[in-house]
Amino acid sequence: MNRTFSLAEVYSKVSCFSVMTVKHEDRCKFVSAADNCKHVMNLFRYYKIMYCALEVNDRSSELIIIVLYAVMVFFLILWTLMLMQKFFCQVIKILTIKLNLNEYLAGITLIAMCNSSPELLTNLMPVRSLSPVYSIALSSGITVLSLSGGIICYLRSFQINNACAIRDILFLVLCSELVLYFILTEGRTRIWEAVALITLFLTYVIINVIDLKLSRLYMEKVKRKIAEMKTRDLTIGDHQELSNLELEFSALEIHNMMGLHNYRYTYYYDNMIRKSSLRRSTIRRSTLGLGRVSKPIPQEKGIDLNSTLNILHNPDNPKNMFIFSEFREALWPVDREQWRLKGWCGRGILLILAPLYLLSVIIIPNPDYTADKHGWSKLLNCIQIIISPFICTLIIHALHLKDYDEYSMKFDFIYALYSLAITVPLAIAVLIHSRTDKPPAYHIIFAILGFIITVLILTICFTEMEVLIAIIGLSFDLSEDYVSISIRVLAASLSDIIVNTSLAKQGYERMAFAATISHPILELTLGMGLVCLVNAHAQEEGAVNWLIGIHGYITLVFYLILAISYLGWGLIYNFFTRRSMGIYSFIIYALFCLYIILAELEIIYDITFLSPYIEPQ
Repeated sequence: MNRTFSLAEVYSKVSCFSVMTVKHEDRCKFVSAADNCKHVMNLFRYYKIMYCALEVNDRSSELIIIVLYAVMVFFLILWTLMLMQKFFCQVIKILTIKLNLNEYLAGITLIAMCNSSPELLTNLMPVRSLSPVYSIALSSGITVLSLSGGIICYLRSFQINNACAIRDILFLVLCSELVLYFILTEGRTRIWEAVALITLFLTYVIINVIDLKLSRLYMEKVKRKIAEMKTRDLTIGDHQELSNLELEFSALEIHNMMGLHNYRYTYYYDNMIRKSSLRRSTIRRSTLGLGRVSKPIPQEKGIDLNSTLNILHNPDNPKNMFIFSEFREALWPVDREQWRLKGWCGRGILLILAPLYLLSVIIIPNPDYTADKHGWSKLLNCIQIIISPFICTLIIHALHLKDYDEYSMKFDFIYALYSLAITVPLAIAVLIHSRTDKPPAYHIIFAILGFIITVLILTICFTEMEVLIAIIGLSFDLSEDYVSISIRVLAASLSDIIVNTSLAKQGYERMAFAATISHPILELTLGMGLVCLVNAHAQEEGAVNWLIGIHGYITLVFYLILAISYLGWGLIYNFFTRRSMGIYSFIIYALFCLYIILAELEIIYDITFLSPYIEPQ
């Protein structure tokens, strides 16, 4: 029986991104009436600003606004990269030291979760309520594995823990196939399947924790045996056994301990690392799978945390000595060392980032154990005690209410002002109690506070980028699926690539590579589990069509090619990284981009169109 839909019912169900199919003169009315336009936007209602406030009524004016939106995306990307590199990395190092983790476990937990948390939260936003989240997770895995993993392999030569690498690569394949099985069995997902995916991620983490504990117990056993052998007279055979044990202990120490390195992220040290990476890695008898370590591995001299903590401390100094000069120094927005080393292009980028860095350093505490006094600035940190909770409360309350005025989200300052009743007396107490030449014992609280506010800001930045990139892509008649798995994913993955590359250059290549491997696992287990649990649309009949999307199967094919290739390269080279691995990864990513572009332009057929699970469009 035919059914007549009322105009109000149509506006209540139609997607806001369908505005591009409406005539220019009717678009203001459309975005004002469509309910979806009130939910998919975040801070600003961009379509309403474009078609109602600016009254865009022709294609040329629309392109000008699109260019302005692209500039906004560019600045948001710069801000996220700066936040991840300058703030996230420092907090992660501190938490790794405090939690007594090794590089590998820190990479698969702290780094991977911090890199993925904005993306995971974005998946739960209304803008992705009907997005192909499975394809997005796979495409994100391809991007991070190929670009981030490729860059790490190209920059540094080191050996990965072979048992951990094999286990995690097999987890990559298991997660992708398990999620696909859950989606295809009934054409939708169920609550228990979502819980199973989340449980799988927790199991993965627990396995890695147990592995670290067992490895450290074995390392202590080897250490005791070495100490016992040194207390007695040794034969020639005993000397050989002792040499082998010391070699084994050196390798175990590399994989099971974590330290801070004594060089900074500058051009000088970057070149030093690249030129000496082979010498600082192991000396191998063979480049094939039969190769093994033939001498102990030299280690970079680590930083003594107590020396950086007390380097400027003198009990005879006044408690507020140089308080204003160090405050001015902390707010200086341009790194002087970087300014001297960079060329005109690099200096231009530093000037562009200066206002963003100044804004960030005012509201985000940034402890740094490699810096003097662990990055403590008494006056600035006391001001942040007031500002950071105020900003956190304001943002969380606004995101919870999701209330808009004509063109932007409303911010209710009531609860944020209430926070001042606690933070102002607390800041005064810290100002009276603490010293300028040494951080207080509770300095770790500033790291936790900085972590929370950084995650909130990154979540907002990623959500704004998500909306703006969708608007830009759809304005050029690109499908939403293509924009989701290509442009959006690449923009979101830039932070992972920059953070992991930065860690690798600073000497934490194992941590960076572990984060690269575990990123797709986290997206496919915890990320997909949360989406299937929270998003009611994923539990409806026919959800398979939008969960997998148009390009889902070809994305899965390239994902499996990349995962199996990593396993093959590892077995061939005994899990030593090579530049050829990086170049191969870049080629795979280029082929993936080429394929989906040709499929989007309908020059070649996509695998999805031949699938019995998704009807042809």
